[in-house]
Amino acid sequence: MIRDYAMSMGDQCNNPGSMYPGRFGRRFLSREHYTAQNGHKCAIFKTPAHGAATLIELILNRKGLTVHEYINGGDTLPANRSYSGGANYVKNGYMKSLKSRGIEGDQIIAQDDEFLIQLVNAHSFCEGNNFELTARYFKTVQALLKARSKVYR
Repeated sequence: MIRDYAMSMGDQCNNPGSMYPGRFGRRFLSREHYTAQNGHKCAIFKTPAHGAATLIELILNRKGLTVHEYINGGDTLPANRSYSGGANYVKNGYMKSLKSRGIEGDQIIAQDDEFLIQLVNAHSFCEGNNFELTARYFKTVQALLKARSKVYR
Protein backbone atom coordinates (compact mmCIF):
# COMPACT_ATOMS: atom_id res chain seq x y z
CA MET A 1 0.00 0.00 0.00
CA ILE A 2 1.38 3.40 -0.95
CA ARG A 3 1.20 5.74 2.02
CA ASP A 4 -0.11 9.23 1.21
CA TYR A 5 0.64 11.20 4.36
CA ALA A 6 -1.82 13.92 3.29
CA MET A 7 -4.66 11.41 3.77
CA SER A 8 -5.70 9.67 6.98
CA MET A 9 -5.02 5.95 7.30
CA GLY A 10 -8.77 5.28 7.50
CA ASP A 11 -9.45 7.16 4.27
CA GLN A 12 -6.68 5.28 2.46
CA CYS A 13 -8.02 1.95 3.69
CA ASN A 14 -11.71 2.75 2.90
CA ASN A 15 -12.26 2.39 6.64
CA PRO A 16 -14.26 5.32 8.11
CA GLY A 17 -13.92 3.96 11.65
CA SER A 18 -10.19 3.19 11.30
CA MET A 19 -11.07 -0.24 12.70
CA TYR A 20 -8.56 -2.94 13.40
CA PRO A 21 -8.85 -6.13 11.32
CA GLY A 22 -11.13 -8.78 12.76
CA ARG A 23 -14.26 -10.87 12.38
CA PHE A 24 -16.56 -7.96 11.53
CA GLY A 25 -14.23 -6.80 8.78
CA ARG A 26 -13.90 -10.31 7.37
CA ARG A 27 -17.70 -10.53 7.16
CA PHE A 28 -17.56 -7.51 4.83
CA LEU A 29 -14.64 -8.82 2.76
CA SER A 30 -11.64 -7.20 4.45
CA ARG A 31 -8.79 -9.64 3.84
CA GLU A 32 -5.76 -7.50 4.60
CA HIS A 33 -4.67 -4.62 6.78
CA TYR A 34 -2.12 -1.84 6.97
CA THR A 35 0.19 -1.47 9.97
CA ALA A 36 1.34 2.06 10.74
CA GLN A 37 4.79 2.88 12.10
CA ASN A 38 3.31 3.20 15.59
CA GLY A 39 2.01 -0.38 15.38
CA HIS A 40 -1.67 0.47 14.94
CA LYS A 41 -3.48 -1.65 12.38
CA CYS A 42 -6.23 -0.60 10.00
CA ALA A 43 -8.38 -3.08 8.09
CA ILE A 44 -8.45 -2.43 4.34
CA PHE A 45 -11.82 -2.54 2.58
CA LYS A 46 -12.72 -2.74 -1.10
CA THR A 47 -14.89 0.40 -0.90
CA PRO A 48 -15.88 2.92 1.79
CA ALA A 49 -19.33 1.27 1.75
CA HIS A 50 -17.76 -2.00 2.92
CA GLY A 51 -15.96 -0.14 5.71
CA ALA A 52 -19.11 1.74 6.76
CA ALA A 53 -21.15 -1.48 6.74
CA THR A 54 -18.56 -3.09 9.02
CA LEU A 55 -18.70 -0.16 11.41
CA ILE A 56 -22.51 -0.35 11.52
CA GLU A 57 -22.30 -4.10 12.16
CA LEU A 58 -19.93 -3.39 15.05
CA ILE A 59 -22.29 -0.70 16.43
CA LEU A 60 -25.40 -2.88 16.13
CA ASN A 61 -23.61 -5.73 17.85
CA ARG A 62 -23.89 -3.49 20.93
CA LYS A 63 -27.65 -2.91 20.70
CA GLY A 64 -29.14 -2.14 24.08
CA LEU A 65 -26.10 -0.28 25.41
CA THR A 66 -26.14 3.47 25.77
CA VAL A 67 -23.88 5.40 23.43
CA HIS A 68 -21.74 6.36 26.43
CA GLU A 69 -21.34 2.70 27.47
CA TYR A 70 -20.41 1.79 23.91
CA ILE A 71 -17.76 4.50 23.69
CA ASN A 72 -16.39 4.46 27.23
CA GLY A 73 -17.15 0.90 28.24
CA GLY A 74 -13.59 0.15 29.31
CA ASP A 75 -14.44 0.46 33.01
CA THR A 76 -17.80 -1.28 33.01
CA LEU A 77 -17.68 -3.68 30.08
CA PRO A 78 -15.18 -6.22 28.79
CA ALA A 79 -12.78 -4.54 26.38
CA ASN A 80 -14.25 -6.34 23.38
CA ARG A 81 -17.68 -4.83 24.06
CA SER A 82 -16.61 -1.18 23.94
CA TYR A 83 -15.39 0.61 20.86
CA SER A 84 -12.29 2.27 22.19
CA GLY A 85 -11.74 1.69 25.87
CA GLY A 86 -12.80 5.29 26.27
CA ALA A 87 -9.95 7.70 26.92
CA ASN A 88 -9.07 8.60 23.33
CA TYR A 89 -12.65 9.28 22.38
CA VAL A 90 -13.20 11.67 25.27
CA LYS A 91 -9.99 13.49 24.30
CA ASN A 92 -10.86 13.46 20.60
CA GLY A 93 -14.21 15.10 21.24
CA TYR A 94 -16.34 12.15 20.16
CA MET A 95 -19.19 12.92 22.56
CA LYS A 96 -19.05 16.59 21.54
CA SER A 97 -19.23 15.52 17.89
CA LEU A 98 -22.22 13.30 18.66
CA LYS A 99 -24.02 16.10 20.51
CA SER A 100 -23.53 18.41 17.53
CA ARG A 101 -25.30 15.70 15.49
CA GLY A 102 -28.22 15.45 17.93
CA ILE A 103 -27.10 12.28 19.72
CA GLU A 104 -26.77 12.14 23.51
CA GLY A 105 -24.64 9.73 25.53
CA ASP A 106 -27.66 8.23 27.28
CA GLN A 107 -29.37 7.22 24.02
CA ILE A 108 -29.75 3.48 23.55
CA ILE A 109 -28.08 1.99 20.47
CA ALA A 110 -30.80 0.85 18.10
CA GLN A 111 -31.32 0.18 14.44
CA ASP A 112 -32.40 3.61 13.28
CA ASP A 113 -30.89 4.61 9.97
CA GLU A 114 -30.40 8.32 10.72
CA PHE A 115 -28.90 7.46 14.13
CA LEU A 116 -26.48 5.00 12.49
CA ILE A 117 -25.49 7.51 9.81
CA GLN A 118 -24.64 10.09 12.48
CA LEU A 119 -22.66 7.56 14.55
CA VAL A 120 -20.61 6.56 11.50
CA ASN A 121 -19.95 10.21 10.67
CA ALA A 122 -18.90 10.99 14.25
CA HIS A 123 -16.50 8.01 14.19
CA SER A 124 -15.03 9.15 10.89
CA PHE A 125 -14.61 12.74 12.08
CA CYS A 126 -12.92 11.76 15.35
CA GLU A 127 -10.56 9.40 13.54
CA GLY A 128 -9.46 12.28 11.29
CA ASN A 129 -11.10 10.80 8.21
CA ASN A 130 -12.88 12.79 5.52
CA PHE A 131 -15.54 10.16 4.85
CA GLU A 132 -19.10 11.45 5.26
CA LEU A 133 -21.94 8.93 5.00
CA THR A 134 -24.87 10.56 3.22
CA ALA A 135 -28.44 9.28 3.18
CA ARG A 136 -28.01 8.55 -0.52
CA TYR A 137 -24.78 6.53 -0.07
CA PHE A 138 -26.37 4.76 2.90
CA LYS A 139 -28.54 2.85 0.40
CA THR A 140 -25.37 1.18 -0.93
CA VAL A 141 -24.27 0.40 2.62
CA GLN A 142 -27.74 -0.99 3.40
CA ALA A 143 -27.51 -3.40 0.47
CA LEU A 144 -24.25 -4.78 1.87
CA LEU A 145 -25.74 -5.02 5.36
CA LYS A 146 -28.81 -6.86 4.11
CA ALA A 147 -26.60 -9.34 2.25
CA ARG A 148 -23.94 -9.97 4.92
CA SER A 149 -25.03 -8.71 8.35
CA LYS A 150 -25.92 -10.98 11.22
CA VAL A 151 -27.72 -8.18 13.12
CA TYR A 152 -29.06 -5.65 10.58
CA ARG A 153 -32.61 -6.46 9.48
